[in-house]
Amino acid sequence: RSPLPGMMLDVWQQAARSLCDASQTREGFIMCAHCRATFSKDNLPYSCRKDRLLPVLADRFVQLSLDAVSEAFLEEGASISTCTHCLKGTAAALLRLCMSTTDVNALLGRGDMFVLSTAQAQRLLGERPGGVLLDVGAGCGLVTQQLAPLFDSVIATEASAPMRRCLRRRGFTVAENLSRLKEVADTAGITL
Repeated sequence: RSPLPGMMLDVWQQAARSLCDASQTREGFIMCAHCRATFSKDNLPYSCRKDRLLPVLADRFVQLSLDAVSEAFLEEGASISTCTHCLKGTAAALLRLCMSTTDVNALLGRGDMFVLSTAQAQRLLGERPGGVLLDVGAGCGLVTQQLAPLFDSVIATEASAPMRRCLRRRGFTVAENLSRLKEVADTAGITL
């Protein structure tokens, strides 16, 4: 007996759950990918409970504030229509039958990751450390894009071919894997 009909049923059930989840999240709200809680931009927690950190971490913790760049990323995510969210969720469920989640996200323009803005990175790293930034597992390059102004050169590595195309479209030097790092750096004129 072929497992395909069962797999197709699972995919359609996932797609249906995606549609239900999307309909429960009102436009203008942000859903936490971890706990599925929804927040408006105004009540989004942007702090850390230092009392829950190990002392060695709490002593080094730097609280960042929600700056304009971070806020713009959140607003962009909250502005995606329910219809778009549903369509991309359904397409993703089907494409994951034959592709990795990372490849699917690259093709559909989903799963953008934002960690910190350039200004926030400056607060952590100093004014401009310079040197070479090596971003291992750079994804679509949003984090790389925020860190790049602080460095003299940037090399991004990414296993996913569709994500590597995203990185190249953003203008980054890309190595398929770390074993090709020296070759890619030499070709780009970057001294390691």
